[in-house]
Amino acid sequence: HNSVTCITHDGGLLFTYAPHDGAHALKKSQGVCCDKNGNIFVADYGNFRIHLLTSDGNFQRFILGRDNILSRPVAVAMTDSNKLVVVQSDGMVKIFSYEGNKAQDEGQEMTNGKPGYSRHRLSIST
Repeated sequence: HNSVTCITHDGGLLFTYAPHDGAHALKKSQGVCCDKNGNIFVADYGNFRIHLLTSDGNFQRFILGRDNILSRPVAVAMTDSNKLVVVQSDGMVKIFSYEGNKAQDEGQEMTNGKPGYSRHRLSIST
């Protein structure tokens, strides 16, 4: 759970991102997504942050973290209109605008208080 491996369609290794020590350590990687430019976003559950990688797996920076009131991210997704959707382990869904390698809080949050369950459809403004 402390690495991300990218492979080709036929199973060949492209890269492994596995920073195990220091400031970039990855602790319990969860969700992964890409934007239309090929940047890679990794949900770091154990460190409460999102890693931003280049398309070839090199670390760029942390795009979100505790400063953004992020708590145990388990899934990430990028919409067609550059909204980064982050799902936390408590069931909270947070939406961030993403532009120029920066994420800004959209102020949109949704939760029903029960992780993994919703009786209602989630509607995310894109």
